[in-house]
Amino acid sequence: MTALALKIRNALRSSDLIYRIHHALVGWMVRVTYGLKNVHPTFYLGGKAILSPDLVAGPHSYVGPDCMIGPNVKLGAYTMFGPRVCIVGRDHDPNVPGTPMCYTQRSSAPPTRIGDDVWVGCGAIILSGVTIGRGAIIAAGAVVTRDVPEYEVFAGVPARRIRSRFHSEEEKQIHNAMLDSPVMDRKFGDFADLMGQPPAATASDIATSRKHSH
Repeated sequence: MTALALKIRNALRSSDLIYRIHHALVGWMVRVTYGLKNVHPTFYLGGKAILSPDLVAGPHSYVGPDCMIGPNVKLGAYTMFGPRVCIVGRDHDPNVPGTPMCYTQRSSAPPTRIGDDVWVGCGAIILSGVTIGRGAIIAAGAVVTRDVPEYEVFAGVPARRIRSRFHSEEEKQIHNAMLDSPVMDRKFGDFADLMGQPPAATASDIATSRKHSH
C-alpha cells in the first residue's frame, strides 16, 4: 500500500460517519457490479474476484482479491477468505464412456457451507459440497476435500486436522456465546477483547487479564 493510499485509508477510518458512508457505498457498488442479491450490506470484497451471483454471505464476511467462488455457496458472519481462495469442482461427470469430460453435462453444484468466523488462508481450495464448521481455520494452500468440524485447524493436501483452535471447551463456549449474540457493529480491524477489555487493549494486557482471572 502506497503512503498516499495509507493516508486516505487512515483519514476514512478516523471519522466514523465518513467510514460508514464510504463502506456502504463500496458495498453497494460491489453488489451491483457482481449481481449479488444475497449478501449482507456489511459484506466486503477486497479486490477483483469471480463470484457466483447466488453467493450468500453473512454480516462482516470478507472475500479477498482473486478468489473464485462457484454456485450454491453460503458464508457465515465474520468469515474471512484470503487472496486466491477457490470453491470449485464436482461439475463434470467423469464416468461417461465415449464422451470427453468437457462435454459431459454439468451437474448442479452441491451446497457448500462455511460457518461463522471461519478463516480460510491464501490459495486454499475447497471442493464444492464441503461443510466447514464455525470457527474453523483452513491453512494457506490447503485442499479441503471433506467436511471440517467446528473450531478445528486443517492444513495440507489433502487437508487434515492439525489441532483444535481453542485449548478448552470453556473457551469454545465463550466464543459460541459471542457468535450467538447480536452481530457486532465495528470497523474492519477494530479490536476488542471478548472478556471485557477496551478496544485499545494490547496483547500483553489481555494475557495479564486472563492470567489474573484464573
